Amino acid sequence: MPSLRLTLPLLATVLLAGCSYSSDYYSSSELFDGRISVQNGLVTLSAKHAADATIDRTGHLIIDGHPTATNATQQALLLQYYQAVAAVREHGIAAGMAGAAMAGASIIGSVQSMASKDGDDIDQRVNEQSKKIALATMKICEDMVAIRRAQDILAAQLPAFQPYADIADSDADKDCRQHG
Repeated sequence: MPSLRLTLPLLATVLLAGCSYSSDYYSSSELFDGRISVQNGLVTLSAKHAADATIDRTGHLIIDGHPTATNATQQALLLQYYQAVAAVREHGIAAGMAGAAMAGASIIGSVQSMASKDGDDIDQRVNEQSKKIALATMKICEDMVAIRRAQDILAAQLPAFQPYADIADSDADKDCRQHG
């Protein structure tokens, strides 16, 4: 069956090409119903009754286009917040890539079973990808906890951050762990 031998590598190549991504922040990602977004290297926070705020890669806070004065401790907390949001994005990409790989292994397994080939190897690959998805999901839950923790400390130590203190609610990590 020469056509099957050519089809499977081609299918795998197409699936992997579709999963390529760039680790930079020029694409947009959103969390907490769009109240936190990442775009162009900035984390943007949207709160009710407050202007949008951004945190850059160095931990500087800008509210409504105006830089906010912070001390070294506050800036370090803003950087932790930024890094936790960035980690959710990276772990989400990892979970998505593992999901795509699992789908590819499933498709290949289906094609092989139609051609009367043994599917045990495919089952093993699907299980491996499933474990990768579970690990990335758990990391996302940990990142959500880190966002909430940094948010709560920032709200207590930086009055200008208080309008954004309810974005990551206390149930977010519980919900993540139940459904993740």
